[in-house]
Amino acid sequence: MTKFKINTKAVQDLIQIAQYGDEKFGSMQSDKYCAGLEKRFGLICEMPEAFTPVPHIKDGFRRSVYGSHSIYYRIGGGEIEIMRIIGKQEFIVE
Repeated sequence: MTKFKINTKAVQDLIQIAQYGDEKFGSMQSDKYCAGLEKRFGLICEMPEAFTPVPHIKDGFRRSVYGSHSIYYRIGGGEIEIMRIIGKQEFIVE
């Protein structure tokens, strides 16, 4: 299995997702959703090329949709880098 790292912006996205989930759905549901995101990171590592390339967003990026979020990542140097985790109503700003 390929290893993954989460870049700083994606960490901020995860914090925001957890805070929003806690406020809107309660901590139990929020924890379950965040655990699902982490499980998806593992699936991405197992099959990194199985998910959709999105060169129109940024060259080398791929996207995996989980729930109401898109996980944007890139493959390189023997690892996966999770770049952003964006909700359906949001867009990527670098």
